[in-house]
Amino acid sequence: MTQIVITQDCECERDKHEITKYPRPGLTVQSFKVGEKLELVEEWSNFYGDYYRGRTEKGIADISIDNATLNDD
Repeated sequence: MTQIVITQDCECERDKHEITKYPRPGLTVQSFKVGEKLELVEEWSNFYGDYYRGRTEKGIADISIDNATLNDD
């Protein structure tokens, strides 16, 4: 199983987008600390950058590749 390993404290890019562009009650931003690991779902890109999509306790998180690396252990 490939894992995403967080290399810099960061937040879910999708959550940050949602909270700034489409705010609504109850919406929160997932935060991640250095060393945390997520299961890799996919890698993807858009106009703004490249991302890893990972599985978390809350569902799915999009992490910039600048804030993480992949581990195949």
